[in-house]
Amino acid sequence: MKTRSLVLSLALASSLIYSTWAAAQTDTTPAITQVKTDADGQSPRLGLSPGEHVAQVQGAAVLGISPQQQLIQVRRSPFSAASIGEGKQIASSTRVVEARNMFKVDGTGTAVAILDSGLNLAHHDFAGRIRAPVNFVPEEGLNQDVTDSVGHGSNVAGVVVGNGRHIGIATGAYVVPVKILDRNKDTTPQRLTDALDWVLANAEKARIRVVSLSISDRRNYTTSSSAIKAGGSSYQAIIDRILALRNMGILVVTPAGNEYALVGRAGMGFPGIVPGAIAVGAVFDSSVNPLPVDFITSKAYRAKVDQIAPFSQRLALNLVSHGTESHGTDLFAPGVQVASAGSDLGDPYCESIASGTSQSVPVVAGAILLLQQFFFDRLQRWPTAEELEFLLKSAAREIPEPTNNDDDVPHLEPTAKYKSLDIYNLLATADAALKERSSVVP
Repeated sequence: MKTRSLVLSLALASSLIYSTWAAAQTDTTPAITQVKTDADGQSPRLGLSPGEHVAQVQGAAVLGISPQQQLIQVRRSPFSAASIGEGKQIASSTRVVEARNMFKVDGTGTAVAILDSGLNLAHHDFAGRIRAPVNFVPEEGLNQDVTDSVGHGSNVAGVVVGNGRHIGIATGAYVVPVKILDRNKDTTPQRLTDALDWVLANAEKARIRVVSLSISDRRNYTTSSSAIKAGGSSYQAIIDRILALRNMGILVVTPAGNEYALVGRAGMGFPGIVPGAIAVGAVFDSSVNPLPVDFITSKAYRAKVDQIAPFSQRLALNLVSHGTESHGTDLFAPGVQVASAGSDLGDPYCESIASGTSQSVPVVAGAILLLQQFFFDRLQRWPTAEELEFLLKSAAREIPEPTNNDDDVPHLEPTAKYKSLDIYNLLATADAALKERSSVVP
């Protein structure tokens, strides 16, 4: 039986559309430590972005999601587990299947920390691979209650580690769900800081080798100092934790943002603008029909592999001055109409479909886990952050700025060049380098 997918778009985290199928299975694991949380509802807020205008505020930054975000649940007749069929690969244009097969990696021995809205612990896609759930939203449950009332975290996690109805990138890795977004899709800088502190304290025990952080403040910056000016000391505290994790060889992957159609110029949101984080924009994974593809704030007239999505914020690597103040969008990865795990608590086979740079982030996070395993299997050590970043960028495909024939957003930098993730080439480049020497950084 074929079903028609309904797809809406978002802008920074994503508008989700749910399709549900029924069956039954559960999976839970205990947390590692007690949680430190704050309940300060007056704090500045971060969260998912639906494509609203960049906030203009004085003093503390206001971060969150607009009421324009649309969420639709589509229920269908129940199916048996046997009728679900073979899982569908996510982000196939990255050549992840070829990479897993050729280099014998699937993320085994690693885990991703998903700092998001929680997780559907009963979903078949995560069976037996959930580790240390922890909740930083005390008004929505106890320390280990990571109930995903939004659906965003389950979708993101499925992209990284799904291995059931939906096939993610690192199919053998564990997922560590760290709930920081409330049911309004917001968080505070303090909660994010506490969550990053928890990851720092528990990374070794939980085998966390990458952090997926699909949230943004919905603004547009070209330097980290301008972001700190907007967010103050609370933003600096987040930056300090990102850099501390980087020093441990654990990269924080975060979205460039979904506000490009609204701001109409180069830049990224926070924390994507932070040098040391890996900022990811969104591209199409394949051609899409029918055309044009309508998003909340923009429209694509064409759709092909590696074409930048019109909502995706961007800052060209070849047009920025490199240093401690600014860095370009590190990578682009598939982030349009991504079908992944859903959050219907009564359905372990439910599906969600979303578009946004939030969906591109976990593709890169999964690739990093494959690379982490490859290093450890080959050298019995984890790669450094510098090795990871060098390989991610040097093995990527170069892609251009779209044109006015591709979509309806401004294209003010026609000479801009960007990098799109190629997971097969990533592993092949690492393989070739490690055959010659024990480090890949020149």
